[in-house]
Amino acid sequence: MELPKSVSYTGESAFANCNALESICFYNPQCTIYNSYIPANATIYGYSGSTAETYADQNGLRFMEIDGHEHHFTVTKTVEPTCTEDGYKNLSCPCGERTTETIPSNGHTEVIVPAKEATCTERGYAEWSYCEVCGETLTEKVETEAKDHTPVTTGAYAATCGKNGFTGVTYCTECKEVLDAGEPIPATNEHTPGEALEIIVAAATCTEAGASKTIVKCSACGETLSETTKTISALGHTDGNGDEKCDRCNADMPKSADATKKSNVFDFLIQFFKTLADFFKRLFK
Repeated sequence: MELPKSVSYTGESAFANCNALESICFYNPQCTIYNSYIPANATIYGYSGSTAETYADQNGLRFMEIDGHEHHFTVTKTVEPTCTEDGYKNLSCPCGERTTETIPSNGHTEVIVPAKEATCTERGYAEWSYCEVCGETLTEKVETEAKDHTPVTTGAYAATCGKNGFTGVTYCTECKEVLDAGEPIPATNEHTPGEALEIIVAAATCTEAGASKTIVKCSACGETLSETTKTISALGHTDGNGDEKCDRCNADMPKSADATKKSNVFDFLIQFFKTLADFFKRLFK
């Protein structure tokens, strides 16, 4: 058993019935030892000239000096080291000797964070590092500005004379964020004339005039904007092969004035000679 230097006395009968006690060491040379009933076969350890030596002599007990003895230190306090600061242990021997042991700092536990490219919604940064234990930044984190959005517009259509249009929805092709929800475009209320369309209502013939309609509609809504009628002159007869028949309708070609006059004289002479023949026939009958 060892009694540290802080023990200044032992009470009466302190070791009564401790028959198995083989040794006791007093590190306080001035410790007051009352009639403590230390077993007769026990060895008392202490400093030369101490109260322990006096007690041993008075009670016929074996005494051993502890000058130059081997310390038996125990830890009384521990402060753990950090990444940057040393720790320590306070040690104490029962003899009263105290000492301190230094525990070296651990150093940082570096974690390397890979570089991250900036996007249109988040800033980027170059490679940097920090300590996993204490969180201290070891390599500076240098950030880069976020990129601009990449806009695209879809769903747009123009306003017409009778319908509203729409500017379309604009969103970012990278992050899909809607940048502009779009808005309606009021109807123009003005028609857009399309190409004029001519329709034959009645076809012209050789002898009769025909007719056609020209219609202009709005190219957007289809409404008729204008409608005009035009007369198509009769085509007239044609006789390309000289057979006095119309090539188109097969009707007899009309005769000219000279031809009509000659035909009338010829008809008159025929009728004259026919009448003359009838006269002589009756005369000589």
